[in-house]
Amino acid sequence: MKNYLVTIKIGKVITNKLVKAETAEEAEKEALRCASQETTDLQAPS
Repeated sequence: MKNYLVTIKIGKVITNKLVKAETAEEAEKEALRCASQETTDLQAPS
């Protein structure tokens, strides 16, 4: 596995995510999955 630095946008914030994956495509998918999870967590009522 390799480390990939993927730039993602969460809301209005652009951030970098370090992801371990076999390929760049897998790293991008994982970063997007993490971003959608973080967005969901931010929208959840407390």
